[in-house]
Amino acid sequence: MRLLIYKEVYDFLLKCYQKTEKYPSSYKHSLGKEQKEKAMELLYSIYDWQLKEEHGSSDEVCKWIELNRVLLRLSFDLELISYAYYVETNKQLKKISAILKSNEFIAKE
Repeated sequence: MRLLIYKEVYDFLLKCYQKTEKYPSSYKHSLGKEQKEKAMELLYSIYDWQLKEEHGSSDEVCKWIELNRVLLRLSFDLELISYAYYVETNKQLKKISAILKSNEFIAKE
């Protein structure tokens, strides 16, 4: 069975990689790199959290979600991403948070 939360985080990660590759070089190797690393850390934290018996505290996952939100906001404020992209990716992060809080991790196949 596929875990729904993995799918959502992976989709977010993919968008992050695709968008940061289009950043100007002055931001690609600093902010872009940081965004990709934090998005990857979010994926890793989901994996670590899933390994814990009976899904222990999700604090670490929440930390990475919030860090990704901050980096998205910074990218938006620096006019590196469009408003539409900012809204869309924020919705993805909210959906990931909601899945995390609802304990509905398994996608129905």
